[in-house]
Amino acid sequence: MSRSNSEIIEPPNPLGKVKSGDRPVRIDPNILHRAEEAVEELNDEYSSWAQKDIDGLKAAVAVAASNPEELRNAIAEVYKRALDLKGWDGGFGYVLITSIGDLLTKIMEGRDAINNRDFAVISAHIDAM
Repeated sequence: MSRSNSEIIEPPNPLGKVKSGDRPVRIDPNILHRAEEAVEELNDEYSSWAQKDIDGLKAAVAVAASNPEELRNAIAEVYKRALDLKGWDGGFGYVLITSIGDLLTKIMEGRDAINNRDFAVISAHIDAM
C-alpha cells in the first residue's frame, strides 16, 4: 500500500477526558485543606506505627537467625515491613526512613537465604531506622 492510499487514524483517549475534562484540573481548596488536616492528625500517631514496624523487623531478623525452618517467612516479613516503612514515611516527613526502607527492600528482593554478612547489613539498616 502506498502512502497516498493510507489513512492514519488516531484512537480516542477516553481516559484523558475522564482525568481532566476539557479544562485544566481545579482542586477545591477546602478539600485540600481537610486532607492536609487529616494527614496532620495521623502524623501524631505515625511514630508509634513506625516503631511497631521497626520492632517487627527486629523480631523477624531474630527468628531468621535462630530458626532456619522459618527463614523464608522471616525474609518475607522483613521485606513487607521495610516496604511499609518505605511507603509511609515520606508522607510524614521521615525521608531518611523512606530511603533506608528502600535500600532494605532492594537488599531483600529475591532472597531465599541470608548469611552472616547479610544479617549484619540488614541489622545495620534496621538500627539506622
